[in-house]
Amino acid sequence: MLREGAQDDDAGHFVELTDWNFASPPFFLEYTDGGSNLLQWAQVHLADTSRDMRIALFVQIAEAVAAAHRIGVLHKDLKPANVLVAREGEAWRVRLTDFGSGRLLDPDQLRQLGITRAGMTVTQDLADPSSGTPLYIAPELFDGQLPTTRSDIYALGIMLYQLLAGSLSRPMASGWEQDVDDAVLCEDIRSATEGDPRRRLSSAEELAERLRRLETRRQDALQARAEAELARIEHDALKRARTRRPYLIALLLVLLAGIGVTAWL
Repeated sequence: MLREGAQDDDAGHFVELTDWNFASPPFFLEYTDGGSNLLQWAQVHLADTSRDMRIALFVQIAEAVAAAHRIGVLHKDLKPANVLVAREGEAWRVRLTDFGSGRLLDPDQLRQLGITRAGMTVTQDLADPSSGTPLYIAPELFDGQLPTTRSDIYALGIMLYQLLAGSLSRPMASGWEQDVDDAVLCEDIRSATEGDPRRRLSSAEELAERLRRLETRRQDALQARAEAELARIEHDALKRARTRRPYLIALLLVLLAGIGVTAWL
């Protein structure tokens, strides 16, 4: 995917198309080097990369998907092999590639933005889940539903889990939460991989923003748990007080009766 002459930040999320020929053989596309794919990068670097750095890397992936969605493009084949990683100075730069399985949500909008259709097919038949990779295909596509931006978000959720679990070949299965010892991150993964797309996160940008605010959300979660614990303690104390009240009243009545009897005698 290429936006010709693009100068905004979104352009940095994709490899740059420098030359092409579709007029006569030999046909070709020529791109700038975007680096190694995420699978190759992980074999060398993932084990030595901290969780914060993995999250920062993933945020770039989510931002790239969000940039594609903003101009009306579904990727439909999000997976580590289609994410390129290159070192730029002291940091890693992520670029999204291989939109060959992608679909245009709004071709007219793309034409207005001056975006080429290199390597993409404009079609009204969006329901073609077979073009994706099964591990990352959203469940609704197997039921014949049309792909949406939330289908791409499902794939993002799987990749987020794999990065945090330390293995880009590991499928999500029952008990996956044991691989991610952070309740807030588990919440994000669950929200991105909900089986029902109506309950799934609505946008890739929302997922990226949640991760950018991770530390604040952790503090908010700790405060909420502390407040809930305090409320539980107060509730239990009130419950115990209410439980003891009838006995205290009965004891008081016995004492008053004793005083009354003593006074009468």
